[in-house]
Amino acid sequence: MTIDGHGPSRTMTTRRRAVALAVLAVLAVVTAAAPRASTAPSPGGERALLHLLSRTTFGPRPGDLARVGRIGAAAWLEEQLHPERVDDPACDAALLTLATLRMSIPELLREYPPAPTRACASR
Repeated sequence: MTIDGHGPSRTMTTRRRAVALAVLAVLAVVTAAAPRASTAPSPGGERALLHLLSRTTFGPRPGDLARVGRIGAAAWLEEQLHPERVDDPACDAALLTLATLRMSIPELLREYPPAPTRACASR
């Protein structure tokens, strides 16, 4: 809200549009450069995929470039935007061992009460 209470400022709206356009431009370049039939990206396509991985992650991990080249930039980006759709039975099995994930907030507070806070020493 702006100071006068009339919605987002023009600079915020302009900034959001600029970010959205930048994301679309990167997607268009990467999607166009992504290989369709080959499993190995071309040198120019590899550079575009590295750019995508660098911009959307904390940097590519070993195997990321090959995987993105194999499934395509658009499919990889969809996975990143919707992690709930990823089928990962090993992760699901590991999470089942954590009882706290199945507890309600009142149960959590009973089992793990907050640490007592100290009174202000200056009083």
